[in-house]
Amino acid sequence: MKVLELFAGSCSIGKAATELGMEVFSSDVRSFERLKKEDDTEDIHYKVDIFDFDPSKVPFKPDIIWASPPCTAFSVASCWLHWNIDPNDPEKRVPATKKALHGIAMVKKTLQIIAHFKPKYWFIENPRGMLRKQDFMNDAVHMLDGKRYTVTYCQYGDYRMKPTDIWTNLNSINPQAWQPRAMCKRGQTCHDASPRGSQKGGVMRQSNSYERSRIPKQLCLEVLKACQDNQTSALS
Repeated sequence: MKVLELFAGSCSIGKAATELGMEVFSSDVRSFERLKKEDDTEDIHYKVDIFDFDPSKVPFKPDIIWASPPCTAFSVASCWLHWNIDPNDPEKRVPATKKALHGIAMVKKTLQIIAHFKPKYWFIENPRGMLRKQDFMNDAVHMLDGKRYTVTYCQYGDYRMKPTDIWTNLNSINPQAWQPRAMCKRGQTCHDASPRGSQKGGVMRQSNSYERSRIPKQLCLEVLKACQDNQTSALS
């Protein structure tokens, strides 16, 4: 299978896909060479701003697209800064800063790329936050026959709880293809304690954006194997 990895960062998905024998093409705005550890590897094939992304540069038609757009403007920690309550609906939030508008534009561009390639399977990953509350996101996911799931990283061998939303069409194709592991709850001992405002535990324990971009290997392998197994079943 062929995988296009957008906002690749530490190439977590790309590395897992390569391990499974898949062909990978990774893209991000820059290399994270100076941030990674000495024994780590990273292979950003196409260094480009997402707004300048040229689909013709991808050397194949992807079977899988995985995108992890920046969460800076969508995170719960920054919602008070970048978002206001929608005056017409107190359950919704509207962008209040240029950074929030930029974040929305990046996600919309990502959705356009997915619509262009029409991959068999697609995934968009973002920490649980404001993105799930956006009408444009929910409408686009519906149009792409997708659904949102939420996982916690600690259930996949990570020291961070990090509740994370994953939108995908995988289970729309086969409802039994991927069953996310049950979410953890605050206060359990499977992850670092990270009280609100803490600068030492959980995600804040990581020193830079490269480290924070890591997706647990167990999660990467689980979703990729689900795609692989579903593809094999469809062909048999």
